[in-house]
Amino acid sequence: MAVKTYSKEALAPDYQTMVLEFENVPFDLQKQRELIYEYGVENDEITKRADKFLLLDLGYFIENSPRVARL
Repeated sequence: MAVKTYSKEALAPDYQTMVLEFENVPFDLQKQRELIYEYGVENDEITKRADKFLLLDLGYFIENSPRVARL
């Protein structure tokens, strides 16, 4: 499971873990992605791969996110 951290070196690997183990991660995926942008590691290859995976399964993430309001 991902360990919440604000270390620049760990942001991309932690983000990737959060995306790949979505159901098991209690941390805020959106906040982690914002930190990646703030720390300037959005062009890291790990970040790019995780972003692609997230976009491919975006419907699943939205359907299963506890943060999405249900109508």
